Amino acid sequence: MPLAPEITDLYRRRDQVIKLYEVAQRRLDDQIRADLADGKRMASRKYRERRLAIIQSDLSALQTMAVPRAADLMVRAYQTGAAHVSGQLGVGTVEFGTGIHRTAIGLLADNVVAGLNGAAEMVGRRVSDIYRQLGLEAASQTILEGSALRPAAQALGQSLVSAGVTSVAADGSVIALVDAGGRAWQLDRYTTMVVRTTTAEAQTRGAVNQLLEAGMDLVEIVVADPCPLCAPYEGNIYSLTGATDLYETLDVMPPFHPNCACSLEAAAVQMPDTADSAAA
Repeated sequence: MPLAPEITDLYRRRDQVIKLYEVAQRRLDDQIRADLADGKRMASRKYRERRLAIIQSDLSALQTMAVPRAADLMVRAYQTGAAHVSGQLGVGTVEFGTGIHRTAIGLLADNVVAGLNGAAEMVGRRVSDIYRQLGLEAASQTILEGSALRPAAQALGQSLVSAGVTSVAADGSVIALVDAGGRAWQLDRYTTMVVRTTTAEAQTRGAVNQLLEAGMDLVEIVVADPCPLCAPYEGNIYSLTGATDLYETLDVMPPFHPNCACSLEAAAVQMPDTADSAAA
């Protein structure tokens, strides 16, 4: 089934934000690989500081461009989710500027901003660790080439892995920054997860709040790509509040896991009026 135009536009904007981080990751990889291979220059403190300043400047420019777009994306995702169920229910235009909608939109925007800023800060710290370690190794692990001392790039790469700063591919190229707990942080992969997951969360929250505001309790889960975590929910009808007998309460809202694209909508089933049920 083709996506509705508003969903297509939302995903286009989401992917534009993700693309910014993918481009930044490639630039980061290219510079670290080049510097890892150029041990002679890395022996110079001024050179290392200059190269590190370039990366920090790039990260700052990236956040200045991407973060406002991501915050706006949360607003649009929330409004898209709410508008979708409003169309199902035929309740007309949603007012987003007051009450539960305004509070929810603010929290969602804060969450995505915190996630993206946290990722950039972590990457910035780990890159600083890389360049500091490169400087230390350039001073101690060298091989003689004529009259010049040149660090062995392979030894430098291995020392970074041993220090828990990076992980590397089989060819020795840097593929990830590693935090103190051993978790790999590639800027593009992590931020893609943040943006995709929070966009889905915003859509869901917009839909749920609009349904509750309209007095609706039953929802159906729409599973985008069944996996062991999502498949049990596919096509099932749940109660949002637990107030509707015979239906299980939906305690966990989609997204059910990072990068999950599942959603919910108003259930097609209509509950009979209580008085009618009693008379029957």
